[in-house]
Amino acid sequence: MGANPFRGKTVGQMLDELAARYPERKAIVFADERIGYGELRRRVDRLARGLLALGIRKDDKVALWLPNRPAWLIVQYACARIGATVVALYLMEKERITVWNAVDAMILGVLDHTDLDRYDRSSLGTGGVAMTSGGAQSLFDEAVARIGLRQAFQPYGMTEVNALALYHNLDEPPESRKLPGIWPAPGLEVRVVNPETGEPCKVGEEGELKGRLREVLRISHFMVAPREIEEFLMAHPKVHQAFVVGVPDV
Repeated sequence: MGANPFRGKTVGQMLDELAARYPERKAIVFADERIGYGELRRRVDRLARGLLALGIRKDDKVALWLPNRPAWLIVQYACARIGATVVALYLMEKERITVWNAVDAMILGVLDHTDLDRYDRSSLGTGGVAMTSGGAQSLFDEAVARIGLRQAFQPYGMTEVNALALYHNLDEPPESRKLPGIWPAPGLEVRVVNPETGEPCKVGEEGELKGRLREVLRISHFMVAPREIEEFLMAHPKVHQAFVVGVPDV
């Protein structure tokens, strides 16, 4: 692989380079509107100056409530130009959305909302949350309890194979569906192996927990999964998030 062409560059600098090299090339196509990179940069810079005039500075948060249209992208680039962060707003209650796909930061924001129970979420029928292993179980439990997910299940997967490599059937009891998936997705074969020997584990044998082997830590001759420690730490009411990494013995 070659060097990363984006290393050390800001979003604004990348837009500048594209505008300089391809000023007339289409950057945005929306209905009958066509905006080239040169025109996009001019609109972004004009809005960035306006935001600065309003007192917006680096590290400030800018709430954005717009439908999907060129103005959304222009605001995002303008905020990036001055170092501000866009906080996108989307009212699921007003629009009666039926599908919501999120990441852990988004669902944490919903669960931490002081007025969560005041809003009607009954239109939601389908959704998914992509979460890292750190605290995924406790976050899943809280989402089911507070948001009222009736047919929630926790799949298992990874980038190297499939995000939904292992899943559950919805007719399984809730206590089963809260555990990482057990049924391989169509076209996949799954083996649970002993990390020491590479041989398949027997049912109930210690070490059958699935995960990337390189994430398992060897502590005093014991193989320890970081997730177990993270979930133990996050069981404390004052611990919001925990990540465990191994370091060599000194």
